[in-house]
Amino acid sequence: MYFKQINWTTIKLPPRLLEIPWKSMKENKRFKVSYISFTCRHLLTLHVTLILLSILTKPSSKRMKLSLSIFTLFLLLLLLLNSSYYIKAQTLSQLELDSAIFIIKQYGIEIPQNQSLCNYGSPIVFECINSSSDNTHHINKITITGNNFIDVGTPNVNQVFDFPRLDSFYLTKSVTKNYSINILEYFKNAPSIKSFYINGPQTTVPNEFFSIMTNLTTIQFLTLQSLPNVATVIVNIPTCEFLYDLNISNPETLTTLYMSGPLTTWFPKDFKLYQKLASLSFNGINFTTENPIIDYPPNLFSLAITNTNMTTFPQIPLPKTLGSTQLFSNNFTTFPWDLFQDSKQISPIDVSENRILAGTVPESMCKFKLKIQNTSITSVPSCFWCYQWTIQTSLLQPPNFICPVTFDNQTIVTRNGQALVYGSNLGYGIQTINYTLTLIIPNSVLNMKIPSFAPFKTSQPQVLSVNLSTNANTSYNLNVIEAGVDILNINNVDNFTYTQQPSNLQIKILFASLNPNLQHQVGLNSSLPCNIVSITTNYIICNTSIIPDPGSYNITISNQYYQSFYLFNFIPKYPTVTAGIINDNNNNNNNRSKLISLYGYYGNLNYSNTLVLINNTLICNIGFINDRLINCTIETINQNYGPASINVQIDNLQYFKNDVLYFYPPNKNNNNTDQLLKQCQETTLNCFGNGQCNEFGKCDCIENYNPIDNCLTKYFNSSVNTTTDPLKPTTSFDINGVDFQFEIVSIQELNSENDDMVQQLIVDKWNSTITTINSTTIANYYLIVNQSEVTMPLLNVSAVISYSPKARTTMFGGNEIEMNPNSIKLSIEINNWEFNSNINSLRVLFKTSLPNNQSIEICQQASDEIKSISYDLSSSSIQYLRVLKDGIQFTGRFLDYIVSDGRNTYSRTQLVSLTPSEQSTTESIALIGILLPQCQSCIIDPDFTPLLVDTSQSQCGDNPSNNNTWKIIVGVTIGGSIFIAAIIGAIIYAKKYTNLKYNIFKLKNLNKSN
Repeated sequence: MYFKQINWTTIKLPPRLLEIPWKSMKENKRFKVSYISFTCRHLLTLHVTLILLSILTKPSSKRMKLSLSIFTLFLLLLLLLNSSYYIKAQTLSQLELDSAIFIIKQYGIEIPQNQSLCNYGSPIVFECINSSSDNTHHINKITITGNNFIDVGTPNVNQVFDFPRLDSFYLTKSVTKNYSINILEYFKNAPSIKSFYINGPQTTVPNEFFSIMTNLTTIQFLTLQSLPNVATVIVNIPTCEFLYDLNISNPETLTTLYMSGPLTTWFPKDFKLYQKLASLSFNGINFTTENPIIDYPPNLFSLAITNTNMTTFPQIPLPKTLGSTQLFSNNFTTFPWDLFQDSKQISPIDVSENRILAGTVPESMCKFKLKIQNTSITSVPSCFWCYQWTIQTSLLQPPNFICPVTFDNQTIVTRNGQALVYGSNLGYGIQTINYTLTLIIPNSVLNMKIPSFAPFKTSQPQVLSVNLSTNANTSYNLNVIEAGVDILNINNVDNFTYTQQPSNLQIKILFASLNPNLQHQVGLNSSLPCNIVSITTNYIICNTSIIPDPGSYNITISNQYYQSFYLFNFIPKYPTVTAGIINDNNNNNNNRSKLISLYGYYGNLNYSNTLVLINNTLICNIGFINDRLINCTIETINQNYGPASINVQIDNLQYFKNDVLYFYPPNKNNNNTDQLLKQCQETTLNCFGNGQCNEFGKCDCIENYNPIDNCLTKYFNSSVNTTTDPLKPTTSFDINGVDFQFEIVSIQELNSENDDMVQQLIVDKWNSTITTINSTTIANYYLIVNQSEVTMPLLNVSAVISYSPKARTTMFGGNEIEMNPNSIKLSIEINNWEFNSNINSLRVLFKTSLPNNQSIEICQQASDEIKSISYDLSSSSIQYLRVLKDGIQFTGRFLDYIVSDGRNTYSRTQLVSLTPSEQSTTESIALIGILLPQCQSCIIDPDFTPLLVDTSQSQCGDNPSNNNTWKIIVGVTIGGSIFIAAIIGAIIYAKKYTNLKYNIFKLKNLNKSN
């Protein structure tokens, strides 16, 4: 009560008392006695001050004096306690503080990174204590939980953990700053740790981890969870009694797994999940179940079960990939040797130090090396005493032992000097000058190779003396004979060549090696014998009794020891027609006799049973024949004008092909010139006012007008813009947004019966060179042949695109071809195509778009339909194509001949297919094919010309007096024929794409120039 009478505000406390951090002590909610910060001098100052206060106030009552005495005793007790608290207020060492800061940064923990981290937070991460033994301050418990991560800095990877008094480490947090850090590798000084729990992203337990932590014998639980990309997990624990629980989250990626420690366990148990695991090791583990392993990883190579309490090796099939088995120092009593019968062990099978393992080793183990020392095994097969270096054992070799070697095949039949030798106790192979024995299956199968085996090409086996090992004292005599029938295996060497004879086929077969002293047989498809007429050490020549049909055959070559099977492809080399020429074709307008030349290949023998038929009915009498030419004469064609087939028979071999020749109909002489003139004027409206009809019924056009379509179209002389694609033979015309494309798609080989495709080459990858000489642009293209589609190493396909704004003259097949201004010419050449039959042919496939309906109004007459495709007089071959788009007309013309092996021959152009376009409902996609004969060099030669169409109607039926307004027409000439029909329009389509677009000046500028 007397203290209440003191005016505390007028009392000035000594400075020492004011130094007491009362306020901070009050505000710090985490304040503990161990962190009281006032010192002994603070307590003394407080005590003296209270005594002075008591004197100044002069307490007179005994009660007051008693109160002061009690308070004084309290202060003295507090003073004594504070002496120990002062010790607890010491700081962590810098190394231990840095170790804690590393953990804070690595796991993103939001607590101070200074001395105040001790006992900070809830829950506490770092629990600190003072050590009474050495009066030092340390962290004794670390607890890291949760998944909340705050980036508080980057840990120093060079840090080394120093936790000298750490008792417990508990980690379940999986989110880290640096996922490449393995936290276990940083524990270098933690000798006091007793409890270690990790369930986080660790890769492996370092080998030195447990040797550093000497008190781990009291650890109770440990979990290791691997990263998804970990390939190796090593758990190396000394033999101490604690539980190690390995939790592997990525079994499918592991390649190596090593586990040790008596109480170590793993999860998942199913080793089928460990698809890539190649090495699996258990060391010093006390298995708690009778069958701890129920299956093996499917690709396991190395298995080690050592120093365990296992009494029975798992009775489950071993993986075929197993090459190393270490099973020493277990408690095996028996061993399932039969499990290893199909195994391919490279290293010795080690079952040593299984001291209670009893029984005998069976003969089946002779193909392995063994380690069985310090076991109770009583005997081993003789193979191990024959080659004692293959076994480590405590057993002694039987006295007077002689190795019992046996050979299953006393006669060794070699193929090109090699053969397999079968037997027992054959050892592991040996190399000498005369022979080499290479291990296949230890003790039972060896491969013998004789470098110089010519002496064994005899009719009877010869003796060869062999040893089975370098230290063997016994040699063995083997009977050896060379009997191989293997053909040569050299690139670009044809092992089968043949010659066609009048009534049979002669085949020559090349061999790597052959014993001519043995009896050999050759047959085709096991039904057609080929009688041997000559045999040497390198080839056989044989004759069939008949000429087989073209196709593939299984050819069998055999002797009394061996037989081999090969695929033989027979393609008759003759007869083949590459070009047909009617020598008097200019006068074929009557039925008089005609001389026909058929170029090709017809063999070089007697030309027996020769026959040539035209259209299967007309006999063509042969006047001359050699290996490359047949000249024959027909008396009449019986007015069978148009394309004609050819049938050639030589040496009982047939050749048949449609459309080899073309007989043109005679010109009809009409002396009524008035009728022809009137007919021309009516059908052409007097040449559409751009010319005049002559007495022969033809149009004589004014300058720059095109007589091909009766003066309806006009050439334009202004140059056009063109672009050339360097990646493929494509030239583009674009006329006021209206384009025309012509693309080559593929080259096809067709059979002669129904033109079915035999094989096809897509032509979509080219190399090119583009040059401009004067006003002509020339682009040369060379096809990159895809040998996966066709195997033709000599095949060569090239294309040439040329463009000039000027009129020019070109040559094709010895004929001059007039090219109009702004024409584009495309040539495609195919060389060295390898045909599957002498009667097959080629087709070059192109693609274009055609309008479904098109018409034009001419001279105020009703609209006339314009057909997209028109044919020749026989209606068998496309001759012209016209495409009308927005008043712009594209016209195409096809030549009726190509150049085959240097000679002109008839070629038919066909519409292969016409399908609706996916891009436009008004257009269809046409595939057009140019047919070629069987040739070693074929050339096709289309060209393309832009034209203008007169749309004025004032001059129709009258003589033209001036030029009119024109729209553009592009005329396309494909393989251009010198024969010109009355109607223009044909487009060719084949498999390789050649886009033809023309970038033209604006129409109004072109009109001005006209």
